This record gives sequence, C-alpha cells and structure tokens, in this order.
Amino acid sequence: MTPGGVLVLDESLAIRSDLGEAFERRGYKVHSVRDSEAARRAVSREHFQASVFGLNWATSSSRAAHRELVRDASRNGPVVVLADDANVQTRLSVMREGATDVVSKPCSSGYVVKRVHETVNTARVPGGPYRILVVDDSATYSNAVSNALVKDGHDVVLAASGKEAEDYLAIQKPDALFLDVFLPDVDGIDLARRLRAASATQRLPILLLTGRESTSVRARAAEANVSDFAAKNTPIDELRARVHALVVGRPAMPRLDPADPSSARGEQLFDRVVAESGLSQVLGRSTMLLALKRADVEAGSLDPVSLRRALPQIEQILTTFLPAADSRSRIAAIRSLTRESDGTR
Repeated sequence: MTPGGVLVLDESLAIRSDLGEAFERRGYKVHSVRDSEAARRAVSREHFQASVFGLNWATSSSRAAHRELVRDASRNGPVVVLADDANVQTRLSVMREGATDVVSKPCSSGYVVKRVHETVNTARVPGGPYRILVVDDSATYSNAVSNALVKDGHDVVLAASGKEAEDYLAIQKPDALFLDVFLPDVDGIDLARRLRAASATQRLPILLLTGRESTSVRARAAEANVSDFAAKNTPIDELRARVHALVVGRPAMPRLDPADPSSARGEQLFDRVVAESGLSQVLGRSTMLLALKRADVEAGSLDPVSLRRALPQIEQILTTFLPAADSRSRIAAIRSLTRESDGTR
C-alpha cells in the first residue's frame, strides 16, 4: 500500500519535527499541529491515513474531548496515542477510548512510524526497536529497566502484577516479556506456563527475572520453557544486549539420538562449552547454539575440529554479554577443550 497522509499532534515542536522527518523518510505526507483544536479542524477537512496524537489522558477534564478527537480521527484510519507514562493501566484506558495503539513517551520516532506502518499495511516490519512488557511489582527495578530499554528506542509497558499483565496481553501482544518470578498475586513461572499453553502467546519470548539464584527455580523455569533467565543483579546493560536475541529467537536444542555414540560425544562436548561460557544455563545453551549455527556447525556433531572452527563466533557472542577480562578467560577455557579433546597441547 502506498503511504498517504499522517496527522501529527503534539505540543512539543521537537517531537513534531522528529516524527515529521521520520514519516517523510518512509514516504508519508505529514500534517503537523500543536493543539487539539487544530487537529479537530484538520480531521474535519481532510482524510488522513493515520493519526498520531500526543495527548495527556491524566487530566479528567480533557478526557471527553480527547475521546471525541480519537473517535473522529479513527473513522479514517488508525490512531496512535503517545502517552505520558508506561503504566499498563494507562494503555488499557486509552485503548478502551478508541485508540488503535499506544506508545509511551519518551519514544523513538522510528518506532512510532514502524507501528503506524504495520497497522496501515497489516504486515509486520522486521527488526527493532521492540515493544517490551515488564512485569514486576518493584517500581524501582522496573523503572530502571524501562529507562535503559528506552535508550535503545524500545517501547516499554509496565505492569505490577500478573493480572495487569494478562489484561494487557488479552488485547495486545508485545515483542517480548520480562517477567519477575515473585509477583504479589501469582507465581511468575506459573504465569509463564499458562502463557506457553495459550495459542496467542505460546511463542512469546519470555525472560524470567529472579532476585534469588536457585537451582530449583532454574529447573522450574526450564520446565516452563521460558526463553531466557536472569538474576536481578544482572547488569542492566547486559539485559539491554539480550533483547534483540530474545526477540529474534534461538533454535531449540536438537534432539540427539542416544544410540549414536558420536551424538552423545557431541552433546557432552557442547554441555562443557556451555558450562565454560560463564553464562546461565538457559542463555548459555541458546547463545552457544547460535554461535555454532553461524559457523555452520551442528551441536550434535560437535568435535574438536568443528569447535575450533566456531571459536571466532563464540568469542564474538561472549564479548557481547561479558566484561572484556571475563570474556577472554572464558574463550581461553573453551579453546582448551579443543586441545584436551584431541590430545594436543
């Protein structure tokens, strides 16, 4: 579908300018206004393919006027509202008033254009930024994660309970879910299990967060088939680095034939590589599988020669997740597996 006209409303000149440039780069014609009255006049005179409204829904006195503007604009095309906070209740409220979508400020203009383009063309635009639902009852922690993710242009939605998360997921699917294990109303792993059982969310990437390292928690998380696992003391920048890998997905560990001795040896060597990576079991397996895939190596047929061939890809991934000194020591340990396994020194 050929891009058409987009109406952009926001009192901030900087936001209007950034959005206008982003939409024009995509091929849309842009009409910008700074207040609701000007937007109302524009909607009455012209047909817009989509509208983007920066509206403050916190003021009850203006809510009726906002609702009317959104309703009128939505007769022509989708309406994306730029909300002043990331709280899930705000999003639900605005969408119940007729908005097609909600994006939190501060927001990436490129992401807003992506959301509009996907809605207008009913086709997913590949790549980031992404929409991430963070479910945690600690405002301090969730805001810290949100502030970090927003730096990368991601759109973050904050929920403080399992119920809020499920209410939101009932009407909209994010690109990924950061889920605390210990929530006030539900066990996070039980919630993850329910989401995996539901057709609408069975493929939703889930990063499980816990404040306490525990073998039993990790085992339950693996059983619930979460995509990744992280302790809450994991550096925020590491969580930022994991987002793209989480969303694009990792290949599942191949089912190996136990009757095949070479498969058994390959699996044993792969398990040792994961153990030496210094990453969590879930993240270590998925990232090492990705490294092997980039080197065109099958985990089930891993041997000293193919492991040596995959070392550059393994090193590249480890430097993404670990400090420089740690990544050097880990790659040295993995390199030693190639010498140990083939008898060289």
